[in-house]
Amino acid sequence: MNKPQIVLALLALSIANFATAQSELAGIWEGDLSVGPDQQIAVQFTLEQGADGSYSGLLNAPDQPSLTDIPIDTISLEQNNLTMNVNAVSGVYQGTIADGVIQGIWSQQGTAFDLNLSPYQEPVLSQEQIARLSGSWLGKFKPVPGGEQELTVIVTFELNEEGEPMATLSIAEQGGNSRPVDSIELDGDELTLEISQMRLEISGTLSGESFTGQWSQAGQSLDLNLAKGEYEQPGLELSALTFARLKGPWHGQVAGLTVVLRVEEADGKFMAFLDSPDQGAADIPITTFDVDGDDLTFAIAALRASYTAVIGLDEITGEWTQGPQTQPLVLVRGPYVPAVAPEL
Repeated sequence: MNKPQIVLALLALSIANFATAQSELAGIWEGDLSVGPDQQIAVQFTLEQGADGSYSGLLNAPDQPSLTDIPIDTISLEQNNLTMNVNAVSGVYQGTIADGVIQGIWSQQGTAFDLNLSPYQEPVLSQEQIARLSGSWLGKFKPVPGGEQELTVIVTFELNEEGEPMATLSIAEQGGNSRPVDSIELDGDELTLEISQMRLEISGTLSGESFTGQWSQAGQSLDLNLAKGEYEQPGLELSALTFARLKGPWHGQVAGLTVVLRVEEADGKFMAFLDSPDQGAADIPITTFDVDGDDLTFAIAALRASYTAVIGLDEITGEWTQGPQTQPLVLVRGPYVPAVAPEL
């Protein structure tokens, strides 16, 4: 009578261990692969569990740009034994999950290397490091090397409501919409920021209130230098009479989308912005704004768009050009009021 109970107890324990392994597997696992004397490669596996219980994932080697977001072709988990095949690099990882870590072997091209993985730990900044980073850092870079377009990067470090350090990144020419920084790591003078949504890494060296580094995204690296300071939106060169004539808002439609032109005064400066309510975009700065009599021309660098029109009393009639397409756009004075669907 006791023997079946013991068997059932062992079976229950096995199922419990398997369930624990399942629940512990999703997430980011990292470790150092020793490939030679005093030579190690940092490796990360990002694993996700689907609704059907199967796993998918990506392999990354943060120090090697050529090994970014490599798909893991198959992921097998039996009991606590894990096997992952990465065909793109002819690699196989086999490991055992125990006590919150994975101990295993990475095999590639007939050679086996020890590779133990631990859950990714968010770097913790000291109070001294937080004080060193606190505030806004500004810099410019060209998204296309050698191109004319130049974007202003704003990285802001502050504390959240819980008193924890956080950072956001925005592009001034794109309306300043902030993206949260997922990881902040400061090791001595070496600063690394990661934004997973953009597959972006910013890394480089701090020196006083300056930062010299790289913007790395989609396998491309661009120079990015930052300095501490507060961003100020440049004003438009308009006369008071012209501003009074064009003071907005104005609204219209182009290609079926609503656009809102706002000509405003703030902090003693004249400024102009474009909103796209249908796309949830607002405060996109207008880069150049020229008025010659009744003729209006403005350009938006972030959208690579321009507008050429004639100013009337309550309408501005012209053409919107973006990329190779030019379409009519009539702007009517007054705020945009979205249509309300009738109740059924």
